[in-house]
Parts: sequence; C-alpha cells; structure tokens
Amino acid sequence: MNDPQNHVDEIHEQLDKMLNHKLFRGAKRSCSFLLYVSNKVLSGQGYQIKEFSIAVDAFGLETTFDQQIDPRIRVEAKRLRDRLKQYYEGPGRNDDVIISMTKGSYIPQFHFRSDQQQMALSSSEKGSSAGSPTGSPLSILIDKRFNLQLLFLMDSLCESSKVSLQSFHYLLVDLLFQSSKFEAATLSLSEIVSQQEKVFSLLWEIQAYPQGDCFMLNMKLLLESSGILIRNFQRKLNQADLVDEESLFEAARDLVQDQLDFCRRLKS
Repeated sequence: MNDPQNHVDEIHEQLDKMLNHKLFRGAKRSCSFLLYVSNKVLSGQGYQIKEFSIAVDAFGLETTFDQQIDPRIRVEAKRLRDRLKQYYEGPGRNDDVIISMTKGSYIPQFHFRSDQQQMALSSSEKGSSAGSPTGSPLSILIDKRFNLQLLFLMDSLCESSKVSLQSFHYLLVDLLFQSSKFEAATLSLSEIVSQQEKVFSLLWEIQAYPQGDCFMLNMKLLLESSGILIRNFQRKLNQADLVDEESLFEAARDLVQDQLDFCRRLKS
C-alpha cells in the first residue's frame, strides 16, 4: 500500500470489521493493541510506538513499567500476530485491506490485496519487472555523531519478490529507529534540524537481487555529502527466512547491529 495516511477511511473500516469478529471480540488487549498502533501510524506518529508507550497508553499500566523484566507487551504482541494470521487465513482471506505486524516490530503494515493482484497482473502483461526503487532514502538520526540514510533498492526484482522482501525492509527501518539515541517526541523541530547540521550523514544503500533460492544483498556505506565509499559488503538472505518470523527478525537485527557497530567505530 502507498502511504496509509491516504487510506484512513478504508483502514478504519477494516479495523471495525475485524474487531467485531468473534476472533477479536473477546480479546480486549489484542483489540487495544491493534487500535493503538494503527491509529499512531494513521496519524503520522508511528515513530512514537515503543514497548513502553504501548504498556502505558494502550494498556493503562503504571509508568513504573519496566520492559526489561516485564514481558507482557511482547507476549501480547505475539498473541496479536497469531490472531491476525488466523483471521487472514480464515474469515478475512478475501478482505481487501491486509493488516500485519512483523515479529520484532510493533509497527503495523497495511496492504491492499487488489494492489498486489494488479501489480502481479501488470508484471505478467509486461513480461518484466521494470519498476522504480523503493523510494527516497529515509534519514534516521542515530546519535550525536551521525545520522544514517537507508536506501533499499529492489528495482531488479519481480513484484512477488518485492512483496517478499518488504517485511525485511520494514524491520530494518524499525530496528534503526529503535537504535536511535534520540526520542523524536522530546525534541522540537528546530532542535532536530540543528542536530542534523552537526552530524555526519552516511548513506546505507542496499541493492537486492535474486540468486537461486536466496536473495543477495549488495550493500554500500557512503559519505552522503561526497559519495566516498566507506564500506562495501554482501549478505545472503534465504527465501526460507522470509517466511519464518524468528529467522527474519534475527537476520535484520544482526545486519543492523553489524552496520551500526561499524559506523560507531569510525573516527570523526
């Protein structure tokens, strides 16, 4: 789906339909969880979704909640993912709006089934997967030394492969946001702009292409201002990992941690 903020009415209709189904009606916490995170994304505040905010704002827990020792949000997240999977494999298998939440992330993803079908049809009619990259770089302020711009390129892939890799892309973005030393909600716009001017801007470019039964990720780390290449490396992503939530999360987490460790070792 394009920007979910352009499809607020359709998504709200889908949420109403799902939350009134028997799979959700008796699951108060799953309903509260899904409504909270969905409304945050639809209002443009997805960056505020954290384990602590879900505990306090969605579930009404005390501000003394400690996610390091209290697993309740992670447990409820798994229950919600399982419930979404069960819904879309059963009563919602023909619903147009698809809502999912990748393991390791609390940010929901929204897709139109009709969009996916149209993309597959267009790809078939053209006999190729010509398309544009997945958008402009997303800039994330990591700490006082640098920000990281992530550019995930999938223009050489067919539409079905792009759909398969989307969850991995979303996970990378979410993990980078979680790694940021800055809480955007506590900074004014002027403070964010001022901080951006003081840091090095690095571009992490990922080019994905198929290789047998896996995807190869060709990655470059460049100094954004000059295009100077700092790092060039590859990773293999098995297609089997894309359908296993735990393997997908571990692959994304390890990749982000490796890249951030490398960036933080760079001398000014």
